[in-house]
Amino acid sequence: MNRRLRYLYAVLIVAALTMAVAGITLTTNLVSEATRMQASFRDNPTGVAAQADYELLTLIDRLERFGDPASDIDPQEIIDRFDVLWSRRETNTSGATGRYYMALDGAAATMADLGRTLEAIEPQVLALAPGDVATANELAAKLRAIVPQLHAVTLEAGSSNAKYAASLHDSQLRAGFLASLFLPGMLITGFAVAGVLWLERRRLNQLNQTLERRVDDRTGEILRANERLQQEVDDRGRVEKTLREGDERFRDITSNVPGVVYQFKIDAAGKQSFPYVSETIKTMLGISSTDVVDDADVWLDIVHSDDRDSLDLSIAESHRKLEPWNWEGRMMRASGDVGWFRGSSIPRALDDGSVLWNGIVLDLTEVKQTEERLRQAQKMEAIGQLTGGVAHDFNNLLAVIRGNAEVLQDDIGENPVLATIDRAAARGAELTQRLLAFSRQQSLRPQAVDLSDLIVGLNDLLRRTLGAPIKIVTQLSPDLWPAAADPGQLENSLLNLAINARDAMPGGGILEIHCNNVTLRPGDVGATYVSGGDYVQIIVRDTGTGMTDYVLDHAFEPFYTTKDIGEGSGLGLSMVYGFAHQSGGAATIESGEGAGTEVTIYLPRAYGGAAANAPEEDVELRRGQAQVILVLEDEPDVRDLTVKFLEGLGYQVLEAPDSNAAMQVLDAADHVDLLLTDVVLPGGVSGPEFAAKAKSLYPLIRVVFMSGYAADSVANDENIQFDEVLLKKPFRRADLAQVLQSTLAN
Repeated sequence: MNRRLRYLYAVLIVAALTMAVAGITLTTNLVSEATRMQASFRDNPTGVAAQADYELLTLIDRLERFGDPASDIDPQEIIDRFDVLWSRRETNTSGATGRYYMALDGAAATMADLGRTLEAIEPQVLALAPGDVATANELAAKLRAIVPQLHAVTLEAGSSNAKYAASLHDSQLRAGFLASLFLPGMLITGFAVAGVLWLERRRLNQLNQTLERRVDDRTGEILRANERLQQEVDDRGRVEKTLREGDERFRDITSNVPGVVYQFKIDAAGKQSFPYVSETIKTMLGISSTDVVDDADVWLDIVHSDDRDSLDLSIAESHRKLEPWNWEGRMMRASGDVGWFRGSSIPRALDDGSVLWNGIVLDLTEVKQTEERLRQAQKMEAIGQLTGGVAHDFNNLLAVIRGNAEVLQDDIGENPVLATIDRAAARGAELTQRLLAFSRQQSLRPQAVDLSDLIVGLNDLLRRTLGAPIKIVTQLSPDLWPAAADPGQLENSLLNLAINARDAMPGGGILEIHCNNVTLRPGDVGATYVSGGDYVQIIVRDTGTGMTDYVLDHAFEPFYTTKDIGEGSGLGLSMVYGFAHQSGGAATIESGEGAGTEVTIYLPRAYGGAAANAPEEDVELRRGQAQVILVLEDEPDVRDLTVKFLEGLGYQVLEAPDSNAAMQVLDAADHVDLLLTDVVLPGGVSGPEFAAKAKSLYPLIRVVFMSGYAADSVANDENIQFDEVLLKKPFRRADLAQVLQSTLAN
């Protein structure tokens, strides 16, 4: 029995020892598990992952808000957030925290990707400069690619904590089961151990619930932060899209404005700059808008030196008074050409003490050229009217001189003095003819002219006139159109141009004559001077000394010459100018010092074949048959001379100084065969108007007009309803006899 008790005691002792060892072992394991769980809660992977997730999203947010004008984020703040994220990555991959975290599925790969990305973008982050929005957005995009991976690791951390709690629960159940198998004597120990385990389990459950709540709360915060960030990104995207569209519309508008749109700024320290310049400056001035924005002097330095002071003064005045700025001056293009420009802008004072101008610069070069051509045309028109009036009055004087010289010659015969008077009068008539040519009031006989035949026929005369040292080159376009012009005046024009070229080439040179067919439209070269249509272009070019700009501006003016006194009248080019315009065309001139001269004549195309030149016939002085002629002339000397001529030719003559007296003569006379009247008369009634009235009263009366102007003046009068005859002043007795015989015979 004793042996059995000993065995029982031994068994109990062994059981107790075993139970004690088992309890100690189980308690040790539970304490170890609790310690491990406590450590896992202290350095829990979920909190670590959530912190890394938060730091990554914060850096992305700072990068995406970097280019927002309303944000005050600077490059240093980006670098600081980058350093915090880098430190978080080091914490997650090392130490006790790192061991728990890196054990999660995907954590190692995610931290590796994050490390590689941070190493790759570190130079760009450190070099990030203010306003470098494109680089900031690029870095944000690279970091956002890792967000999904990091979110997955965070969720895995939460799942891992739940697994730890479940594992501990299973261990507790196993320990309870084993404890129930021990001897009842060990129940106290079991109850004690169970109580300890229950308390520990309760504490661990509370810790797990607290951790789960914190994880849920943190996860919710992260998700809400991510939603806010995503909303901000979407809003920023819409704003950026609106800004881009507005910028594109603004650039489309400024690129189609016929000028340069700009912003000019003077800061509080007086520094000048151009914050914005439209790209049209490249087309207008040949300089880059980027260069101007970088350095304001790129634009300011091309202002013409003579206009720079006025520019600086106008800017200073506008800056001082804050009044609109307006300036007009010259600037040098990149091609070397000088153009005229006008600038206008409105100043606005800024809060920082600077002043900003918004304005536009327009190119006035073509406007200035058009104004200059208009002034030149008006000047030439005024000179033409003046010279036409002078020539008309001078023709009346020449008519008296030549006519009376002719009458004296009949009385006393050939006389050297009378011959000298006649030559001087003939020279005066030639000068007045040139004046009338310039003023477009000469009498022309336009017809279809074959320029090929005319220029070939002039070759011999030109060679004799110019001499051997000057080479004549002609180039005539095949199928050249006939030109509508007076062939005699055209020959005189070409001869005048050739003589001018000869004088400009004293040592010899080349005279070129080119003829081409051209069709001009508004905007084409030369179309400024003529209306659109078909024209024959005649170019006369020499290799002479050329002209200065001043001489070129006055070249077409009558009596303007650079030749010595007695060597030229100054009417050659003016005659060419007037002839071309009176013919319905134009004349232009281009020249430069040492570069020769080029005169271009545009003549309207004649539709129909060119007329052949008929040989001139000798005119026989024919006498009248006592027909009655009424002379209506307000100039007494001209009227007396005309009466002498008519009486000498056998006509009966009636005379009147004005239209009222002439009408009285008509009413008193039995009949009048012919009315010889001046075109311009005093008293408000012109010669054509009186002739129309006389024709209505006496339908059979014939009319001959006298004038120092062109036949066009008479033909264009609305009172003329019949075929008129014009006798140009000054006329000779033979001219008068021929016109009267021809008119009365018809």
